[in-house]
Amino acid sequence: MSKFMNMFRFYANEDKKYQLENDLTKALAVTLQENNLFLFKALEDLLTKDDFKKIINSDFSTSSIEISIQRDTKTISKPDKVYAISVSENELDINSLLKHSEGVINTEITDLVIEINNSETTNNFKVALIFEVKRNNVNTSRQLFDQVISIFRSKDDEFDFDQFIINEAEDLIQVKDWSWQKVMSTAHQIHNFQQLMQNKSKILEDFIELVVDHNQLWKPKTSLEQTPATFNRVIKERIKLAVPEAFRLNYSDRNGLVLNEVSWANELIIYDYLAKENPTIQFSVYPANTKAQGQVIFNKSENPIIKKELIIMGIPYQVEVNYHLKFSSFQSFFTSIDFNENDLLKDPIYTRDNFKKYAGRRLRNNNDWLEVQNFFDQYFKPEFDWRKKCNWQNKVIGSNRSRFDLSFSYACSINIDYKNLQQHDTDVDDLSKLTEYLLAVKE
Repeated sequence: MSKFMNMFRFYANEDKKYQLENDLTKALAVTLQENNLFLFKALEDLLTKDDFKKIINSDFSTSSIEISIQRDTKTISKPDKVYAISVSENELDINSLLKHSEGVINTEITDLVIEINNSETTNNFKVALIFEVKRNNVNTSRQLFDQVISIFRSKDDEFDFDQFIINEAEDLIQVKDWSWQKVMSTAHQIHNFQQLMQNKSKILEDFIELVVDHNQLWKPKTSLEQTPATFNRVIKERIKLAVPEAFRLNYSDRNGLVLNEVSWANELIIYDYLAKENPTIQFSVYPANTKAQGQVIFNKSENPIIKKELIIMGIPYQVEVNYHLKFSSFQSFFTSIDFNENDLLKDPIYTRDNFKKYAGRRLRNNNDWLEVQNFFDQYFKPEFDWRKKCNWQNKVIGSNRSRFDLSFSYACSINIDYKNLQQHDTDVDDLSKLTEYLLAVKE
């Protein structure tokens, strides 16, 4: 689905620096309001055990929860306790907040507030959670302190700052850090559970996408050992993180490693087949994917032979070898013929002579295309129907192309059980073993 369909991309004309912060705040508020499980888990994480029990065991006939943004702290009902919560890139030093000196407090606006049981008629335990939201690592301590003091000062004409700090602050104010990493950890837990229950939340998905799109480092970490095969996206992201930066691919639509030590292929692509009865991760390479790469291979041998077995960390793996006749135009792939030896009338089709005669630039107007067509008819079985495989009539003959480039490429793959890969990633904070394994496959 297009990112433009994300409900939290508001496209306001305000200064981007502040707009992003406002967007993140609004997205967090809406998600808390609309996803009950997310709100429940957030409150469980943020409140003390005793306070959480008091809320859960309230008299529900008079209980309430209200979520709002951009609130003047003077309009917040006086609670039994205030939670000052930092939502930032860095963790808040919770011991430092109540050590600030008295500041000049005029109008204090809190980014986000959750008021629980704020009615004057209820006898339930009253809590206000105020959030200061930042898009980066700005320290929120001073702002939160001034907002908290403003709440209590506005309800007491005889407010004495020094006496309040000495006698009341520790009982009335609870300081909490809810860094973006923690927010996203909670969001992902709920998202994964709702996926498991086949009850996905569009709002929660869009919130996660918005936040991660702003900062990839805010994604929660989990090792493959802890990740079931059903969590396809999480597994792909973990593998991508384990690829050393020097070998990462420059595009986002696939996982893999750059092969910069060889001249016969560009990249090792990582595919996942996790929905199978026996979940596997496939590592694939496409030798001779261009004519220049093919020359490296066919110049060495009249009839190239591809290894059928690889040893990776002492374990043998069978290499599945198929053939990939690739058609491209102006360096863009547009079709292919994928086959194996069983599809051929005679073998081998990949020889040095055939490569020299048919690979590379083929022009429409000098019988090149007819020669290629006759070449394919000579080698492929009629029932294979190579014309249908590559949509020859529409994509070549009936197109407005005047030329194409033909590559004599291979598709070589090994399949590794996901359970095996899990053994190489057991520590959330240590990717080194998984990285070592990926590099071993690459070699």
